[in-house]
Amino acid sequence: MKILYIIDSLGVGGAETLLLDILRAARSRGHEVHLAFFTPGPLAPRMQELAASTTRLSQRGLKDPIALWRAFRLIRRLRPDVVHSHLTKSDLAGQAAARLAGTSKRIVTLHNTDRWRQDRRLATAYRTATAGAHHFVAVSDNVASHARQTHSCAEARLLVIPNGVDLSRFSEVPPLPAEPTDPLRRFAIIGRLHPQKDHRTFLQAARLLAARREDVEFLVIGDGPLRAELEAEARTLGLGARVVFTGNRFDMVATLAGIDALVLSSAWEGLPMVLLEAMAAARPVVVTSVGEMPSVVRDGQDGLVVAPAQPEALARAMETLLSAPDQARAMGLSGRARVTERFSADAMHDRIFRLYEPQT
Repeated sequence: MKILYIIDSLGVGGAETLLLDILRAARSRGHEVHLAFFTPGPLAPRMQELAASTTRLSQRGLKDPIALWRAFRLIRRLRPDVVHSHLTKSDLAGQAAARLAGTSKRIVTLHNTDRWRQDRRLATAYRTATAGAHHFVAVSDNVASHARQTHSCAEARLLVIPNGVDLSRFSEVPPLPAEPTDPLRRFAIIGRLHPQKDHRTFLQAARLLAARREDVEFLVIGDGPLRAELEAEARTLGLGARVVFTGNRFDMVATLAGIDALVLSSAWEGLPMVLLEAMAAARPVVVTSVGEMPSVVRDGQDGLVVAPAQPEALARAMETLLSAPDQARAMGLSGRARVTERFSADAMHDRIFRLYEPQT
């Protein structure tokens, strides 16, 4: 089939990582894939290698009235069998254009519990613009529930296909050593530097833990609009060299092999790809009880779950892993088994590509 994928950004994020994996899978199955986007980013070279064509729809997002026309013109020229959109701007412009162009199969993936959907006017506008989509794919039960509560799409067209990861890649990462000569000491938060991820709570927890343990270091992996503010806050908290802002990293296998535990202090979430990747890499995780995370991470078995916006609770959870390395290793191995059983990329891709078939 000929498939056009549309996404807001080619930056580093969960939706973008998921789409990169889908592009690889589509190519490997013999499909002709094309890509349209709004904002360039670091993943552009890798996506362009996989796509037969790449088109930027606008430099000003939806503020550009020609974005919809460009999307429509692109679809009329390519005549794809499927238009599959990811994230809000792409859903709005891409689905409206695909409907006008008469594309035979139109798919939306819902990645998050976006707070703007709680505004009835915005949710109504979104539902109107995307009404022609044949399927709305929620990446988790929590995201599907949020879509229902906010009336973001027709119930009959909503289904859940959980995110999945390429297990073969992360099986290369050895688990934490059974008897560590080098004790656990490196915690990382991985994700966009954006209010959703609540890095401030992570930094405040890091300050508390650093005051108790001299052998711990913290990595902030990722980039985004809050970087300068967060770096300044880390200095204000006196963390100094104990915290390192690494920027984006693209080799997630090597990145996860180099840390002892993943921490996600998110204020809201869907089903983060990095969480599944860390579990597949047999790394214990500390997460907040938001989105699908407390359903994926069994507290005390695959990792530790704490309330959001609670730095002291987050610091205690990290300290628990430091104090019980055997337990931390067991959590990592349990998490790997859980992801292997429930969140494989192959199963996810099979279900997505079945939706593209004419009869579905």
